[in-house]
Amino acid sequence: MIPNGWTPIGPSAIYNGLAGPNNNAPVSGRVTAVVVDPADAKTVYVGTATGGVWKTRDAGLTWKAITDDQPSLSVGALALGPNQTPDNPRLYIATGEANTGGETLPGVGILIYVEQPAQACALKGFADLNLKRIYKIIVIAGNPSNEIWVATDNGLYHSLDDGDTWTNVPVGPTAPYQVSDMVYVPGTPDSDLFVAVYGNGVYQKHGTAGNFTPILVSGGGQGNGIVGVARVGLAVCQSQPKNMYAVFGQNSTAGKFSGIWVSTDGGVNWLARKLPSEAKSNQYTLALAVNPQDPTMVFFGETNLWKSTDSGQSWSNISNSSGSYPGIHADQHVVAFSPSDTQAVWAGNDGGVWLSEDMGQTFSARNRGLQTIQYYSIAQHPSEASFLLAGSQDNGVNRYEGSPAWDQVGFGDGFFCAVDSLTPKRCYSSYTFMYNGNVTAIQKSENYGAAGSWSYCVDGIQNTFPKDAFTPFYTSFVMDPKDPTVLYLGTNRLYRTENSGGQWTAVLDSTNNQNPYSTGDTYNLAITAIAVDPNDTKNVYVGTYDGKVIKLTQDATNKNLFTPSPSSNPPITTFISDLAVPPNPDPANPVLVALGSTETTSGLFADLGGPRIFVNSGAANAAAGAAHDTWVSLYDANLDLTINTAVIKHSANPVNAIAIDPKNNNVYIGCNVGIFQRAGIAPGASWTPYSDNLPNVPVGDLQFHAAKRLLRAATMGRSTWERAV
Repeated sequence: MIPNGWTPIGPSAIYNGLAGPNNNAPVSGRVTAVVVDPADAKTVYVGTATGGVWKTRDAGLTWKAITDDQPSLSVGALALGPNQTPDNPRLYIATGEANTGGETLPGVGILIYVEQPAQACALKGFADLNLKRIYKIIVIAGNPSNEIWVATDNGLYHSLDDGDTWTNVPVGPTAPYQVSDMVYVPGTPDSDLFVAVYGNGVYQKHGTAGNFTPILVSGGGQGNGIVGVARVGLAVCQSQPKNMYAVFGQNSTAGKFSGIWVSTDGGVNWLARKLPSEAKSNQYTLALAVNPQDPTMVFFGETNLWKSTDSGQSWSNISNSSGSYPGIHADQHVVAFSPSDTQAVWAGNDGGVWLSEDMGQTFSARNRGLQTIQYYSIAQHPSEASFLLAGSQDNGVNRYEGSPAWDQVGFGDGFFCAVDSLTPKRCYSSYTFMYNGNVTAIQKSENYGAAGSWSYCVDGIQNTFPKDAFTPFYTSFVMDPKDPTVLYLGTNRLYRTENSGGQWTAVLDSTNNQNPYSTGDTYNLAITAIAVDPNDTKNVYVGTYDGKVIKLTQDATNKNLFTPSPSSNPPITTFISDLAVPPNPDPANPVLVALGSTETTSGLFADLGGPRIFVNSGAANAAAGAAHDTWVSLYDANLDLTINTAVIKHSANPVNAIAIDPKNNNVYIGCNVGIFQRAGIAPGASWTPYSDNLPNVPVGDLQFHAAKRLLRAATMGRSTWERAV
């Protein structure tokens, strides 16, 4: 550890994150992959959404992060190589999460981790697999090198030299397509590889020289019952590999599955079975696994986790709470078995990792010390450093009170938070913008955010997005730095309240900008960032999804009338992730703008080909009465990184957050990889890395605690950190 560097403040776990009728269970962040050492049931590796890979030697009682210094902490899949041991593993880490949903990031290729003689990771396939999302990795023992198959969001890749070189292997459908799962069945003399193609079906490759042929596809042959295919999952019984299962997600707004198909002859013939009627397919959650010793016992995960002991003819929900048993967290992503313990099965979901020692009858949380929560934002008490609120992905709103174990005070998804600077017991937090047809964008507590003290404060906020358009999952809000009774919230309007959320009024309406949540037509403004000028709170700045920055100035005669100023925009139009105004008076009236990335939610990752941090040009803008006349890039070469041979250019490294030291106007930016510091915005200043001790995790928010001289970082995958400034 570097002295005076970043230190974690938790949560090491959210101790009451899963509340059963008479019991609580600790939760951590999303787990995407689990692999158990074949020789030692207590040695387990878990891959997380953006928190890297963790190892336990005691079945999850304690954990150690092993990839914090790598160029990507987004994990799609894991596999243990042949001829490895618990003390000297050869772990293949496929970076890039393939689940479609909130805060999923692409990766940089394959990392091969070894512990002896020194803990290290070799990066393979950087050129071929960089910025891809990986569903599955299979490693096959070879001579002289291991063979690797990788299923990605951009096809199937194959290596015969342990990842040094790669070939994109055609499967059947017209490219581009996603390979959403694979199973490998070794055989003598020939082996079989089965792949699942997203939106199509199942294909088989027999032997080393064969091509892929369709065996269960939408609308064809035995697949006539498969309609509207989306994500496809596969599973095989290891001891009796002719027994296979294939589950088909349905690409429809109803969010259902087409069903599950069973084969007992190695994929030659298939029999349709029904899935539980409650099962929903949103392509974000899917897990399928077969008991290695019993081909009739299959586990299937979507929101819930289900178990069948009769080859899928009937199902039992094994994730619900019962009596003192709290159950397990929702949104299943992986089920894994122990090769050496016939009763052990692991489940990974949005609440971390869970172990059953009775083949799925009950599960125990194994999340203590697994600091992998994904945070969107944090809010601080104005004077006390030991009080924080933070909004997390699928683990609600959490409260820090000085202990590494944090308290869950709000459920579901939490996003932006605020603490009243004059009346700290009054707190605010976000929920989803819409729920069950109602606006639920913001809620308020008058009791320091305690559980049960929240109520919605949305009077006057409307859903004005067009009826057929997608609405945003969440909306941003900020508090006036001088008057905490005033808040601003952005949808495709900018709303203002001057009575602590009692009533909201739209002060900026539709401006006919491109709405990113639409189906392609021109709709209204979508606001993604808001900043109130701390020097003159009559000035408010908003940033939009498509790269617009607008200054609004309050009319002195009518405090609810705001007039947009004429403006130009940053030279590259993309998602505005943050805006900031230095808190010290400056005649140049500078405004900083950060260009983030919509890929923090889904899709491919973008290299903008240019800078991601700008400031407006200066005093001439204020004199002209414009928000900004021209924009100046704050880029310098220190913002480019090289980590384990991976080159991470600033142009492909979204800037998600800006913080400014109120004492000296020093600027800090938090990126998908790295935090950087700059001595103000004056010409000639340069950036320096400021990530000492911090894992290479995406930073979602930066906040300065002026009273205690602390900089806090809310990360998307490694919980929350702080550094004395």
